[in-house]
Amino acid sequence: MLSPASSLPPLDIQVFEYTSDRTRVLADIFESSLMLMPSRSEGFGLVALEAISAAVPVLLSARSGLAKLLAKLLPNDPDAATAVVAITEDLKTDANVWKAGVASIVANRSAAFERAARLRDKLAQYLSWDDGVQDFLDVLLREKTRPGAPTTPAASSGRSEGEPGLVAISSAEQTGVVTADAPPGIAEPGVSAELQEATADLRAARVHAALDRLRTLLQGNLAAPERRAALVLQASAHLVIGQEAEAMECLRDAHAAEPATAEGLASGAVAALLGGDDANAYTLAEQAVTADPRCERALTALVESAPAEIPNEELVERVLIEGELASGPAAALANRAKRRGLFKTAVEFARQAEEHG
Repeated sequence: MLSPASSLPPLDIQVFEYTSDRTRVLADIFESSLMLMPSRSEGFGLVALEAISAAVPVLLSARSGLAKLLAKLLPNDPDAATAVVAITEDLKTDANVWKAGVASIVANRSAAFERAARLRDKLAQYLSWDDGVQDFLDVLLREKTRPGAPTTPAASSGRSEGEPGLVAISSAEQTGVVTADAPPGIAEPGVSAELQEATADLRAARVHAALDRLRTLLQGNLAAPERRAALVLQASAHLVIGQEAEAMECLRDAHAAEPATAEGLASGAVAALLGGDDANAYTLAEQAVTADPRCERALTALVESAPAEIPNEELVERVLIEGELASGPAAALANRAKRRGLFKTAVEFARQAEEHG
């Protein structure tokens, strides 16, 4: 707390009661001059990340997962460094450091908000919904296909309509629609506006609105690639809200829409995996890889469904793209090695997945 000797006026501290009202929470964030996260230890620090995304100045503990993420993504960046406060074992020393940090921001709020906006923009170059959602889907798939996995859906969003959160929207490799570097609503040439709008709905966490739009779209006369893309997008939305049977049906229809293309075959392989039919999944994944050796979804499904007697070394050779492992196959290989108790191998594959992810 700032002492009376400070040139700043006394602090008027108000403690707000807990609320689940998202509107009130967002209003509090956007109306704030500073967000403090003075944790002695913090697993990550989502509240600080939310403040950064709102371009609100933050001071966060160096002993947090978010501080480590900033150091990894933005090393030697002055705006990131200013947001992180070092923690020692001396509480009095730490209190004075926090006091100085707060005083500096309150004394020059304009400069603090300029730094906050720059930090948000720089961090946005590394963190995206596409990457986060793809990681989420990979976890869902690996959890569902591991031995002894429960038959109930692996996860659901747990969020209300329109609330920010992970939405199972497929990446460019999965749908063939949204380019990896495109903002919501920007799609490849030849894709209908309706499918672009459904994609934007999913990115904005309007899952049910997207499903309604996709159902209407699929009633029309679509070209095979667009029908397959819409069905995969629909399956992703069903998965995240726990509608597994509907998701598998959509993926089977996506396979039927393009039964001979790599993406269509990969859709069939993923449907088989979710249904526990590893043998059929492996057959379809092999066909997909034959059709396009660079199809990452097919390569990932090939690893996930491979018979136990096939050694990892052989699988690695089969899923290399120009001599390198893509993120999806590498993560699948890590999961396979971990199930076999090959933990050092699993760590190495996980490292490669992170490098290429």
